[in-house]
Amino acid sequence: MGLLLVLIAFIGIVFGLTVVKVKQLGANQSFDRVPTPSAAPAEDSR
Repeated sequence: MGLLLVLIAFIGIVFGLTVVKVKQLGANQSFDRVPTPSAAPAEDSR
């Protein structure tokens, strides 16, 4: 019974952290290790 509670608590923590991360980054700006134009710094074209 104790192991079940620990497992449920762990799953809840991981789910909660995932929800917070998605809310902070936005669903379209998730980190996928691929550079995107919106994430790149603006270049000066002078």
